[in-house]
Amino acid sequence: MKVLLVDDDSDLRELFTEALRERGYHAEAVRSAEEALERLSREAFDVVACDMVMPGMNGIEMMKRIRRSCQGVLLIMITGDGAIETASKAIEAGAFGYMTKPFRFDEFLIILKNAAERLAIMSENSRLRYELQTAHAEMAALKKLSIFNGVEPLEGAQPLQAVESASRAGTCASEPSGERPFEEGHPAKGKRPTPYN
Repeated sequence: MKVLLVDDDSDLRELFTEALRERGYHAEAVRSAEEALERLSREAFDVVACDMVMPGMNGIEMMKRIRRSCQGVLLIMITGDGAIETASKAIEAGAFGYMTKPFRFDEFLIILKNAAERLAIMSENSRLRYELQTAHAEMAALKKLSIFNGVEPLEGAQPLQAVESASRAGTCASEPSGERPFEEGHPAKGKRPTPYN
């Protein structure tokens, strides 16, 4: 998982990026919101953890901009202000997690673990949506093909079943009509009917 830390505290940036890399994360750090936005325009990250108060653009405004341009990124707000109002603003801006300074590194790891689980769910949902859209497109194409061939589309049929049904229907329609030698009451071909006594 790729994590971008945005904080004007150089010691915090160095400490956290080193600790995250030791635990297998791809971690990078920048010192301002402007640098973070520029970095995100060139490189994709899964999680962005940003300080609330920084020189220039603050964390809330940065999160709003990220939310508009990078909707798949999970945002974590870091702040020294533990007021409920600040937390509410962060959540309204799209924050997935919220931490108040000072905090322990293991608290940050817990939030990252939760973020990884959320990302996995988001990825699975995207995959299922894609498969559903593909199935609908296939069904629409098969219905058009069935109508073109004069075959009524089967309601609720799976794509493969619809193809097989259309194929069978086409074969039956092309068979020449005529005598059916083994129908009940009809003599078999090549045999004379037995006369009644």
